[in-house]
Amino acid sequence: MHFDGPSARAYYDYIVARRGNVFTLPNPDVADRAMTTLIDAMARSRAISEPEMGRLVVTVLTQLADDRYVTRNNDAPRSIEEALSYISSHFAQQITVPQLAARTYMSEYHFIRVFNKEVGLTPHAYITRMRVHTAEYMLVNGSATISDISKKCGFSSTTVMGAAFKRLVGTSPKNYRQANNPKETPTVDTEDAAEE
Repeated sequence: MHFDGPSARAYYDYIVARRGNVFTLPNPDVADRAMTTLIDAMARSRAISEPEMGRLVVTVLTQLADDRYVTRNNDAPRSIEEALSYISSHFAQQITVPQLAARTYMSEYHFIRVFNKEVGLTPHAYITRMRVHTAEYMLVNGSATISDISKKCGFSSTTVMGAAFKRLVGTSPKNYRQANNPKETPTVDTEDAAEE
């Protein structure tokens, strides 16, 4: 797979520095599903939106780059893999722990415990991280307003997205966009200005 963009070199350097050029994922199911979706879309000439494509690529790169994914137990329960797949496909919608627990036929407490053990993050933290990664891509590769990106990524408001973004990326969405795409002059709306 060839990918390019403002974050491509940083991802490559990070992954190679940690893993080298060749390595094996103990449990590649999540990356495999994302790659299969991309390949199927291309093979069938099926329209796939740029944000959706970016989300799938970021899913693969995150699994390659993050110790929590690489060191996961090969015997991770299939139900957790199914929960990850569901989150990947529905992250822009409201997703609750009770919904995920019900899908996996576990109690909420047991689901959170197993998910955290297998993924290394709570369900909420995992969903937030996926949303922020998608927002990063959209901020650099498009001209949608920050409030539109917030909605498309499943955040309840630009304030919530801004707080999560700053916590995980270290800067605000507006500053991130300006630093990574200085030629872009996005349409500004009142919520974008309030986000700072």
